[in-house]
Amino acid sequence: MTEKDRVKKVEEALIAAHRSRPKALPEPGWDNRVMARVRSEGTPRATAQTEQTQRFVWRFAAAACVFALAFSLWALQTGINPEQLALNLFMDDPLALQAVPLFAL
Repeated sequence: MTEKDRVKKVEEALIAAHRSRPKALPEPGWDNRVMARVRSEGTPRATAQTEQTQRFVWRFAAAACVFALAFSLWALQTGINPEQLALNLFMDDPLALQAVPLFAL
């Protein structure tokens, strides 16, 4: 008997043992007990620090949106596109000319 045959025989025995095992059925009322326990634990309560953090994040998000809108309107009115603005910033500052190769521009 070769090694392959032995491995195949062991695999077949394991498959047969797996298929012949009885199915485990939960006892009656198990699902009701589980759901009752989940309901008894309830939702996690937010701490004061969590509420302050959430309030700060939402206020910051609102302020960032207002700033982005204002900046977009300003850019549309002045007719400056971002490439032009970046080029002007680099060209107006003589020290930035030394930094241009660092940014691969």
